[in-house]
Amino acid sequence: MTTIQTSEITNKKVVRTVREFCQKNRETGAWPSSEYAVRAIVQQGEQSPFAPAILRYNRRVLIDQVAWDACLARLGQPSTNMPIKEVGDEKTKSKATKMHSDRGQYS
Repeated sequence: MTTIQTSEITNKKVVRTVREFCQKNRETGAWPSSEYAVRAIVQQGEQSPFAPAILRYNRRVLIDQVAWDACLARLGQPSTNMPIKEVGDEKTKSKATKMHSDRGQYS
């Protein structure tokens, strides 16, 4: 009998091309289902929050479905290190701008 270690399960990759990834998302109703949206995310490079899920092999771009889902789950969680501002705080309210009557008058 073969035992499966948990590290083998978590390192599993389901790799698809952008076209296959979008087709699968269209079938399941998941986001993003547009190739344009995925390619825009790929163009962001390392600044993209989905960078761990994007694999490049020469000119071919592949998407790791398991890593993509993990990124979506991570982005869906609220950030714990950001301070929360009070909505009704008087100091954070913006001041109304005054309109000058002499501006915008063209002859």
